[in-house]
Amino acid sequence: MRAAVYLRISLDRTGEEAAVERQLDDCLAIIAQRGWEQAGEPYVDNSVSASKRDVRRPSYDRLVDDYRAGAFDAIVCYDLDRLTRQPRQLEDWIDAAEETGLVIVTANGEADLSTDGGRMFARVKAAVARSEIERKGARHRRAYEQRAAAGKPHAGRRRNGYEPDGETPREEEAAVVRRCFQQIADGASLRSVVRGLLGDNVPPGTGKGWGGARVRYMLLNPSYGGLVPVGGATVHFDRVTPIVRPELAAEVRAILTDEKRRTSMGPGRRHLSSGLVSCGVEGCPTSSTSTPAITPARFAR
Repeated sequence: MRAAVYLRISLDRTGEEAAVERQLDDCLAIIAQRGWEQAGEPYVDNSVSASKRDVRRPSYDRLVDDYRAGAFDAIVCYDLDRLTRQPRQLEDWIDAAEETGLVIVTANGEADLSTDGGRMFARVKAAVARSEIERKGARHRRAYEQRAAAGKPHAGRRRNGYEPDGETPREEEAAVVRRCFQQIADGASLRSVVRGLLGDNVPPGTGKGWGGARVRYMLLNPSYGGLVPVGGATVHFDRVTPIVRPELAAEVRAILTDEKRRTSMGPGRRHLSSGLVSCGVEGCPTSSTSTPAITPARFAR
């Protein structure tokens, strides 16, 4: 039996991967006890959530692709919720277990999809986990509404230019924010703004570096003009000290959202049949295009 090992932790604050290392020890012990053979290197999604449908898990996607290709006969993970928290994904794996004999076991011994009892337990556990995610989301939304009613901004990641309270400007970063706003208002492009920040070795503040997307996102944030998003609207909070004048913030947002500023067609196809056919002439740029991959709705069939 060839067994793939899947490891995942939602948040690794230190980046040391200590949690997935512990999971690996337990999974390898299961493989050894059953006399199985480990199929390749472990599939690891460190510090990646499985709660949201739109969050990509690179190693999970590779696990699915390798299963389709017949690379293994079993999956070993620490717990079923490490593999997935989505009931739809779980049903796909259950179908694979029932139809092709894929064995999925967990290191804590709570679920074995090779048995009807294990499949029942897995479905119940996935439903409970999904319900807890929804309740957690409701609690967070209620807390956000409460902070908004008290005139406080959302308590999330520290915004560039503000102290952790989200209300008090951090002056050395606030000066950089003002610089970016003013340059755009004076007619500069995002590219030139970024080029200036990089050329002057301006510290990136809360980010890993400067880029056009990051600067644009920052300049479109209404909180720098003293407005805080609440329930789809923006509200002025007296507790938040604006970094730039509200009029300047509104002017820059209007500039950046003006459709006339679009100078690129974006990532879409620009020519008829681009990516589908090639001309066959050596040196022609269309000769290197390829047909996009088509992913089936269900991976087990």
